[in-house]
Amino acid sequence: MGGKFLLCGLENAKPHAFGIALPFQNSLCLGQDRKNLVLQARNGYFALPPEARAEGLQAFELPLLKAISEGQVSNDVEFRTGAILLRPQAEGTDLSVVVEVPLHGLQAKPDATQKMFDVHLSLGALVKDSKGEVAGPKLTRDRSFHVTADQLKMGNFVEKMQLDLPPGKYSLESAVLDRESGKMGIQRTAFTIAPKTKGVGISSLTSVRSYAPNAKGMDPNEPFQFQGGSITPTLNNSVPRAENSNLRLFFVVYQDPAISAKPSVEIEFLQNGKSLTKVPMQLPDADAQGRIPYVMTIPAATIPPGVYQIRAAARQGDTQSVTQTDVKIEAN
Repeated sequence: MGGKFLLCGLENAKPHAFGIALPFQNSLCLGQDRKNLVLQARNGYFALPPEARAEGLQAFELPLLKAISEGQVSNDVEFRTGAILLRPQAEGTDLSVVVEVPLHGLQAKPDATQKMFDVHLSLGALVKDSKGEVAGPKLTRDRSFHVTADQLKMGNFVEKMQLDLPPGKYSLESAVLDRESGKMGIQRTAFTIAPKTKGVGISSLTSVRSYAPNAKGMDPNEPFQFQGGSITPTLNNSVPRAENSNLRLFFVVYQDPAISAKPSVEIEFLQNGKSLTKVPMQLPDADAQGRIPYVMTIPAATIPPGVYQIRAAARQGDTQSVTQTDVKIEAN
């Protein structure tokens, strides 16, 4: 996890199994004291849909789409990519395609002052349906920026690209090109979007890399926000079991306005399919858009090393929505 976080404001909180602290009034707040850099931006197969072709192709996109079209996988550039499912809608689900690139894996060029470094990367992603056809627009970005030596060693670049898709099985095909070295990484991952059911909804469980409180000028539609601050997600679900290390998972509960009962969430820890503990959680009121964002924080030192399945079950009235992710607690 990038950086050191501080937990505060847990008045009237009760400790539970694994040291989970659950505030009665959602009084969790996070601070940060870190030197790591996180650069965050929001928002091949050439048989692109008409709307993608109509946008035209920029020069930096050509090698990325060509590499994706060739159907190969390469680890020449280290990166992580995945689809984070967000709000279920009547016609589909909002989601965020996240690409995360450790800066230490890129070739940097010293700038004129010899005190900073220039980094330049391009990335592209296509989502394909079960028939292998491109679903939605092409997702491409070209980014360059200056970093210090420490930031180059410890920092991460995070790109979030929003889209919505109907229910179905999909593959996410993505590529990252290091413009300085010419090396490229290519990955493929699979994900499924289930049909929307009646009642409460819940997003994917997402690990938190960093939190910026009191973010200014935040887009009200930005999904990665909590108590007025901005969440930077990470696809790295490994956490060291050490003092001052925490497992932090972000999720959003989507309230059904047609149900009078308030939503609640139960968090369950499992290992090898065996349930270890269940913890009911109270949630705050939903915002104007019916969203209830939440950050669950657990001191990693209280969790024995191993791989765990963490399941979150949201309930409202007689409806339920469940999401799950795997996390690894690493031994010292």
